[in-house]
Amino acid sequence: MRSIFFMFLLSGALSSYSQRATQVIRGRVLDSETRVPLPGAIVLIPGSEPLRGVSTDAEGFFRMEGIPVGRYSLEARYLGYESVMVFDLQLVSGKESVVELCLKPVAVHTGGVEIKAQGSGYDAVNKMAMLSVRQISMEEAGRYAGGFDDPSRLAATFAGVAGNLSSNGIVIRGNSPRGLLWQLEGVPVSNPNHFSDVTTFGGGGITALSSQMISNSDFFTAAFPAEYGNALSGVFDLRIRQGNHEKTETTVKAGTIGLDLAMEGPFSKGKQSSYLFNYRYSTLALLAPLLPEHGGSVRYQDLCWKTFTRVGIAGTLSFFGLGSTDRSGSLAKEDSSDQHYPEDRQKATSITSVGALGLSYKHILSAASLLTLSVNAAGNMVDYTADWYQENDSYIPAERVNYHTWSLFSATSFNHRFSPSHSMKTGVQFRRIFYRAGLGHAAYNESFVQLVSRSGHADLIQVYAQSKYEPGKLWHLNFGLYFSHFTMNRQSGLEPRAGLCWNLRPGQKLSLAYGLHSQTEMLPVYLVNKSLHGSITQPNRRLPFSAAHHLVLGWDKTLDSHTNLKAEIYHQALFHIPVISGSSFSMINLERDWYLNEAFTPDGKGRNTGIDLTLERHMNKGYYYLFTASLFDSRYRDGNGDWRNTRYNKHWLFNLLGGKEWQTGRSGNNTLGLNARINFMGGDRMTPADQAASQITGDVVYDESRAFTRKKPDVYYVDFTLNFTRNKPAYSSTWSVQLINLLGQKEYAGYRYHLQKQSAEIFAEVTMVPNISWKIAF
Repeated sequence: MRSIFFMFLLSGALSSYSQRATQVIRGRVLDSETRVPLPGAIVLIPGSEPLRGVSTDAEGFFRMEGIPVGRYSLEARYLGYESVMVFDLQLVSGKESVVELCLKPVAVHTGGVEIKAQGSGYDAVNKMAMLSVRQISMEEAGRYAGGFDDPSRLAATFAGVAGNLSSNGIVIRGNSPRGLLWQLEGVPVSNPNHFSDVTTFGGGGITALSSQMISNSDFFTAAFPAEYGNALSGVFDLRIRQGNHEKTETTVKAGTIGLDLAMEGPFSKGKQSSYLFNYRYSTLALLAPLLPEHGGSVRYQDLCWKTFTRVGIAGTLSFFGLGSTDRSGSLAKEDSSDQHYPEDRQKATSITSVGALGLSYKHILSAASLLTLSVNAAGNMVDYTADWYQENDSYIPAERVNYHTWSLFSATSFNHRFSPSHSMKTGVQFRRIFYRAGLGHAAYNESFVQLVSRSGHADLIQVYAQSKYEPGKLWHLNFGLYFSHFTMNRQSGLEPRAGLCWNLRPGQKLSLAYGLHSQTEMLPVYLVNKSLHGSITQPNRRLPFSAAHHLVLGWDKTLDSHTNLKAEIYHQALFHIPVISGSSFSMINLERDWYLNEAFTPDGKGRNTGIDLTLERHMNKGYYYLFTASLFDSRYRDGNGDWRNTRYNKHWLFNLLGGKEWQTGRSGNNTLGLNARINFMGGDRMTPADQAASQITGDVVYDESRAFTRKKPDVYYVDFTLNFTRNKPAYSSTWSVQLINLLGQKEYAGYRYHLQKQSAEIFAEVTMVPNISWKIAF
């Protein structure tokens, strides 16, 4: 089969057409802050011979026709604005390339305005951001080895970010994955991943958003602007792209992990209104031999859509939705000779779902002002059931997680530019969170205990204001304030954010940013019940927000038009972290434990200190590369007042990835791309097992006096991606091979108790994820 596959690639590479296939590049040039169109802007394809370029019309639209298929950069210029470059634009025959180019105004200082392509295609979409941010594109997630069309796995290739194989939960600079804020179309949403909060809090198996839907988005790793709140580690600000308002287009993708169908087009031609939707269905049954035990039972599906409509001359209305359902499970081994671990005696079923509906209206009030109104309903559901098998062929309850949350959200924001050197954004957000929580478990050979059974609601109110000021050509200053109030614990917080950028010389800058950030706990933490003097109390109901000071110093240098080098030194001081008095437990290490039934105190602390280095070359002359290195130390103070390693204290991370593309065929209509990634990182920390206590209970008991003193083995993963695209006059097709963990390295999960050996042993398994797919676009 392998020989047949590569013969197909070779025959496709040698095929040719009488003419080079062409396609359209079109889009719009807008002011980055007010969304005002920029008529007369120049859009160029740098390096094209002869130089190709057009100017935008009265509404800021541009159109380039007859562009040969291939990969391009775009540059947009406009008088009084900083020009911008967009890299790695892939043009195929089956789909128009529609690009939105957002330009930032520059202040007029002594010496006039110098129009240069200073903006990078990887600069943040949010122009209030100063450092510790990276713009991502889903084209990268499909091209980068290990990206697997998943924004979380793509982010794990960036400096300071660690991922793993079994989930897409990401550790940012030593922080727990649950410290990440997810936003979709500018509003907070529940964890938008399949099997969310099942494999790890804050992550899941794979994103519930198809790569066909996501537009260029921002990923923050520290000191984010004031408009982002209720997060400790970072922000994923995802955006759904607009559908094609001129032409109906369809994309169908089939592979070893399932089917993917996308369609987009105009509601009515000439009205600049469009629709876009995507449906996916996946089952891992075909990959069962390569996955951990029971991995083949995994099934999931999702649906996402967005409509876009112009309202009058100055308004736009978008309506979006996301829904996903997942199911997995395992069966108990009823033959006692097959029961080697307590888990073998369990049957389990996991059903999860995520949903969101949102409506957003934007209105350009003037050339300097933009008003945005948003409403949103979102929620997620986790239903996990596990039962212990008994020798009489019956079952008794082992674990019950019935955790449902849904929320109603409304927000208003106002952007205004006082002058080219001074702009601001302010907003108010209100979120009512409804919950129903039923949590209980039975340890091995013990009785079932119901810990939580409650329902209710809580309100989160957020207000922010942020401003950007450029007093001169050399200096940029950002400042903001964020306020929040949560009715569940009746706590409020005021958080300053600030940033300073110094342009040392053309192509080189030094930046400093500070932010105070906070986050609420998972709702079951507040709902813990304790009996005191014959009455029931909730000792955690008034826990303050977990909080952190972020301080980052960054240096950025442009080596040439396609290569960039940057370094960031950071320190994060965490405080008000819930801990248990007299215990090594800290919420800072929480990974996946639904059954918390303790009274916490806010006396815990943490600190993360490190340096991140990035050397990146955008795709140019057919190749690209990205090298990142991170050295860091992550520690926490527990309920005993002792400082320890956090669970995520890997100490070091290294990533090297790159790729090469060739235009093949006599007319250059086909593209063959090879991409690889090597990921080296230190192992996570774990608590050693107490073997004597484990033998008494018949299950793993940890030695809390030595919490997180043992280091898992260091790991290295090799990922590989091959893409071959054929461009025909009426359609394009792509064969893709994506391999995660090509060398079959083990991933260490911790301990499990061996019933026959009567000892706790380290548990490790191999997860290899291949995806062979074929996609057609027309």
